[in-house]
Amino acid sequence: MHPYAEKITKVGAYANNTFLTLGIEPVSWGNSSAVLKMGVTERLHNGAGVLQGGFYTILGDEAIALAIHAELEEGQNAATISETTEFLKGVKEGTVFAEAHITKKGAEGHLCRGGGP
Repeated sequence: MHPYAEKITKVGAYANNTFLTLGIEPVSWGNSSAVLKMGVTERLHNGAGVLQGGFYTILGDEAIALAIHAELEEGQNAATISETTEFLKGVKEGTVFAEAHITKKGAEGHLCRGGGP
């Protein structure tokens, strides 16, 4: 198991400063997938009073990273090359989730898809 995934197992959100800054919590990871959640508060709102889209994009990217790192071995690393996010409606409060699933594993890259419940 990759050291990052091990650290998430041991200390949860404290393994990642982005998690702490945005209030992201790991829900589950392993078996080529990961689920993260984040509470929506006013401090994460944009000027229109809803969750700023970039924060949701970060949540998705972090879910992808955890899904992949949970499959890697020590000494291997991964980085997002390209990511597309589509927004269906604004969120003012509550909890948002990001799910990531590895759909294809390759020697030089993985393909993932994501979404939320």
